[in-house]
Amino acid sequence: MQLTKVLDRVSLTKASHYFLTSSGLFTNGHTVTMTAPSGAVVFTFVTNLSAGPAVEGEIKIGTAAANLQHILDVIVNPAKASDANYTALSAATQAILTGFNLTGSTSSTVLTLLNPTFTALTMTETLTNVAWSSYSYSNPLALNTDIPATVQFVAESISSGNGVFTCEVSNDNVNWLAYNKLTSNVTNTNAQTDTRVASSTLSSNTSSLFSIPERFGFIRFKVVVTTDGSYSAVVAN
Repeated sequence: MQLTKVLDRVSLTKASHYFLTSSGLFTNGHTVTMTAPSGAVVFTFVTNLSAGPAVEGEIKIGTAAANLQHILDVIVNPAKASDANYTALSAATQAILTGFNLTGSTSSTVLTLLNPTFTALTMTETLTNVAWSSYSYSNPLALNTDIPATVQFVAESISSGNGVFTCEVSNDNVNWLAYNKLTSNVTNTNAQTDTRVASSTLSSNTSSLFSIPERFGFIRFKVVVTTDGSYSAVVAN
């Protein structure tokens, strides 16, 4: 048997995925900020780029899709040069952004950022029609197919938040499906069947324990954090 901590004290600032979702046009003078211990990167949305002097990280307001794409373009290329719709970051800010190790993609309304190293990041914005959200996925874990697995979800440092854990399974490590039969460690009578659930919500500094009696090739866990707390998942297999 092997114990594996597949999620290790993740939180709002240590998420694997961040989403910046727009419900309308961006607003003049408002900002999107990404902050890590190494420093902050600020994007400011303006009707017209400042010229005297220029201000790093300014993005000219266009459609939501165009503005989200501008942010992504700079994230994947922090040294992106100034153009008619964007003012380049300073060398110091470029270095900070490079250290975030982010990748991403965009749709017409959502910027999705992948944080594979769980860099501690605080995402904020002052925009009227835009909001950040996040969740954390564990890396896929190959299971020992000869024995069932158990998982313990752990919550720490909660003041007023919670974490909602769910599970996904796959046999090819490509196609993933939600697993809705986590067998709960609740007390049942002899006349009852096992209690199976699709998720576990922890709202205090505690833990919950579940078994996964069926056989799968791979498993991964997801936690959505609200307000605060840090959350872990430990698998025995």
